[in-house]
Amino acid sequence: MKRANRIICLGAMCILAGMLTACGKSSGETNVPETVEVLGEPIGTPEPTPEPTPTPFPEYDINLMMVGDNLMHMGIVTTGKQADGTYNFDFLFEGIEDFLAEAEVKMINQETILGGNQLGFSGYPHFNSPTEVGDAIVDAGFNVVLHSSNHTADKGLKGILNCVDYWQQYPEVLVAGINGEETVSDGDADKEDIQILLEILEKESNSANIWTKELRLLDPTTYKPDLIIELDDENLIIEFQSTEVDDKFSRRAHTYVAITDQKKSNDKEVNIEVISTAENSKQISYRVNKLNTFRYNVIGFEEYDGEKIINHIEEKLKNKKKITSKDSIYLSLAPLMDKKKNNNISEKIKRVVDILIELNQINPTGNRLSFGIEWLLVDKFVKNPELRNLLIDVLGEKMSAIYEYGERKEQKGKEEGIKEGIEKGR
Repeated sequence: MKRANRIICLGAMCILAGMLTACGKSSGETNVPETVEVLGEPIGTPEPTPEPTPTPFPEYDINLMMVGDNLMHMGIVTTGKQADGTYNFDFLFEGIEDFLAEAEVKMINQETILGGNQLGFSGYPHFNSPTEVGDAIVDAGFNVVLHSSNHTADKGLKGILNCVDYWQQYPEVLVAGINGEETVSDGDADKEDIQILLEILEKESNSANIWTKELRLLDPTTYKPDLIIELDDENLIIEFQSTEVDDKFSRRAHTYVAITDQKKSNDKEVNIEVISTAENSKQISYRVNKLNTFRYNVIGFEEYDGEKIINHIEEKLKNKKKITSKDSIYLSLAPLMDKKKNNNISEKIKRVVDILIELNQINPTGNRLSFGIEWLLVDKFVKNPELRNLLIDVLGEKMSAIYEYGERKEQKGKEEGIKEGIEKGR
């Protein structure tokens, strides 16, 4: 019994000594297990997740070769004509095949449009080159063709779309600078601009689409319209005229309506309105025969002052004020607006082109319809060849964006004075 009591007392003393020892330690020295098990699962400081090793960015070596400008004057076109009457231009790229073979990207700037052999070939200043030039480009090994230049629109919409169609047979070739879109952009700015034009013409229509696809169907040797717009209930031809209309013009206008009616893709009637720089507004009634009378309107813009419109826009630009869409459309038509009908239209067109180029620098994506209208006016009314070619070249940068708005008027199968043109272009 005494032995048992001694053991109990000894155990109690050991427990007391342990408690005293624990009380003598600081809290920082308390032995706490690093891991505690709760319901059999350890909880503690997790191991950091190692960051994944980044995949190296793939690097490629690409060899690029570029050739240009491929500018087809008539002397070169004639050289490519074969004894059997066909054309071959492989000689243009002789001696560079080995260089091209070492490149992955092989680019060529095709300066002149391959506008369709059926339109005839022409040189300086308005080119149209044989499609066989494109065949030679492909045979040489080029796989990127750049078509955006100041000669892209030399054969108008028909030439551009013919060129796009030609390149469809070579899907392996990337063609840049032209495309086959057959409708005007549906952007809000474009729609607003067309509505402003209709307002000036005193026309109302919820919808307005400028003809593009149908223009391709019109033979440029027979009829080269200025502008055709499909409205809610009619197809409206707009012609610009610098002389007073007479029976001869009326017969021609009647023919224009008949041709357009034949080529239309809808069931709406076709009408024509003439914007004149030579006379005031009036309605013309031309008797076709005993049973039929052809009627159309002449619009003289006598209520507008084109000089004031141009001065107003120049003043707004000078004072850095916002130029609205309405401003730009009125500006593009300002050369046609003169109460006295004795204006210097070429000089006014030049002033408007200068202003449009400045506006383009401010808003490169805007003023598309304004550029298109002015391009038509330059092509139709500027008679001085040096000034005319200068203005068309100035507008040329914008042509790839606005070519939908009209068909170039000068679409001759063969240019007059080819030899003189070649000499000037050298």
